[in-house]
Amino acid sequence: MKQACNLRPRRRLVACAVLFIVAAETTAQPPVGEIESEPASSAHFAAGFDAFDRHDYRRALAEFEAAIAAGSEDAAAHYNVAVCRYRLGDYAGAADAFTALARRFPAMRDLADYNLGLALTRQDRLGQARTAFERAQASGDERIAALARAMLARLPAEAAPRASGWNGFIDLAVGHDDNVALVDEASLPAERSTDSALGEILGYLGGPLRAGGPWRLDASAYLITHPDADEFDQRGVYVAGVYERRVNAWRFGAGPHYGRTTLAGDEFEQRSGVSIDVRYALDRSRVTLGMQWTHDDIDALEPQFAYLDGQQDELKLVLDRALPAGRLVLDYRREEGDRADASVSADRDRYELRYRRSLNAVWAGELAYEYRVSSYERLAVPRREKRHQVGFELTRSFSSNWQYAVQYRYADNDSSDPIYTYERHRLTVGLSKVF
Repeated sequence: MKQACNLRPRRRLVACAVLFIVAAETTAQPPVGEIESEPASSAHFAAGFDAFDRHDYRRALAEFEAAIAAGSEDAAAHYNVAVCRYRLGDYAGAADAFTALARRFPAMRDLADYNLGLALTRQDRLGQARTAFERAQASGDERIAALARAMLARLPAEAAPRASGWNGFIDLAVGHDDNVALVDEASLPAERSTDSALGEILGYLGGPLRAGGPWRLDASAYLITHPDADEFDQRGVYVAGVYERRVNAWRFGAGPHYGRTTLAGDEFEQRSGVSIDVRYALDRSRVTLGMQWTHDDIDALEPQFAYLDGQQDELKLVLDRALPAGRLVLDYRREEGDRADASVSADRDRYELRYRRSLNAVWAGELAYEYRVSSYERLAVPRREKRHQVGFELTRSFSSNWQYAVQYRYADNDSSDPIYTYERHRLTVGLSKVF
């Protein structure tokens, strides 16, 4: 498919830019292929290139459509119509045009499927977009396949179901943590923590209970082991039933969940509760707004952990902005705990900002910053903590949905009680697969 455009030198550059503008805009990569067109014998066809070069996409669209109406059978003219519609924000029209292109010109199917996925993503039709990208991923052209893999990796998890509706992943990682402690749940005195190598396994499986039905099942399990600090080894399982409904740009989900964990081989705690999740997609700006409320009843599984008994509520607000080559997520959480022991009964506010960007067709990077404020007001001497955490992740995608990742996190916790002040460095290298 890598062919030269038969135009004089200046026109050749313009033509290649026009024919692959959708792929170039979204991936910040060079064109994934080139379509050979006839010499510029059609005044409409040549005028379309000129208009596109001036960023006058409405005029360009009219000229390319006029070329087709005048009898042009060139695949480039049909492709350019789809590209112009995309540039004008007519994503539904672009999707129809790319679909028609694939049907009329089978040799263009792989490229059309990839760009169809982009147009569907812009409409938040994420399940259909995933299907289009998966077809493109099977392309014999490795450049198209690589671009499709990169887009599949960036789609949110809720877009993941395959034709069967079931999907999952497994993640294996090894690394080092110089402050091994349950600091995410309850701050421990600095002298209670230690440094250790670590290994972790995480698995997930989810899908509809009945094809086309509103109920789905989500299940996950994890194992974390610390060879030099086995008192902090953890295992856990989590199961949730979710009732989902979509109404235009709205998505509603609600249902019960149950989780059970162990600590150092001992039964630790169990959680049962309910969650409500509401999302709204602003199509034009590619922004999704979300609200999630979760309630947990927490029970200790052995007498020595009785201090954990109680309840916890969390309210989460999310703003998710899709960008041409990445994604920006702003996340706020309010947690309120009512446990048997005041030392693990904190009220917390968390603010998190994450930015993920594709660096090329196979590499992607993510930067994250979190600020957490914890208040232990029920203690005899109330304690307040402020934690800053920064992190980055670098990932490389391979064939068959494999991905390699390097992740680093640094945290600095400042407490009104000095013994709870700490720093933490955590580095992991992992391998994961989506199926």
